[in-house]
Amino acid sequence: GGPRILEAVKKNLAIGEGQTTPDLKYSLETVACIGACALAPNMVINKETYGRMTTKKVADIFSQG
Repeated sequence: GGPRILEAVKKNLAIGEGQTTPDLKYSLETVACIGACALAPNMVINKETYGRMTTKKVADIFSQG
């Protein structure tokens, strides 16, 4: 599910990998492993790990600001 989640993040932030949002709030980086396979697919924002991600969860997280 990782590629689907990555596409949702790109869409919600309107940036690509290695880019930063114009307001400098988010940068998008991909890594091979964060050591949380049991929570896959997952993402990390400011040291907080979000696990078992879905495209809806991505939208919810970024709609909160």
